[in-house]
Amino acid sequence: MEIPTSFFTAQSAFTLTGAAAITIVVANGVYYASGKNPRWLALAVAIVICVVGTYASGQGHGPIDYLVAVLNGFLVFATARGGAFTLATATTKPEQKAAEGGPQAYAPSTSGPTRRRFFSAW
Repeated sequence: MEIPTSFFTAQSAFTLTGAAAITIVVANGVYYASGKNPRWLALAVAIVICVVGTYASGQGHGPIDYLVAVLNGFLVFATARGGAFTLATATTKPEQKAAEGGPQAYAPSTSGPTRRRFFSAW
């Protein structure tokens, strides 16, 4: 078995797994560094990755190809969002989940900005 020499490569970045991982890392990294949590950021990152991947592959010959790339961006976002939610709930202690009211505690808050962990639901 050959050990990889890099985490992300051009080839891996344009796979569903690679694009979702990049989306999670960028969205959580921006939040952690700036304290700002724009809900659209992860979606924008996912769409940009898919559009750039379509362009770089040389298969983007018409508007339909780029429309499919945008739709794939939503798929990457949904995949990344699911992964982030799984990590967020997996890193919370069971007694903390119960105290916070269970899964409802991860619903978007309308009371203003709150501090969250690096891997928490968007």
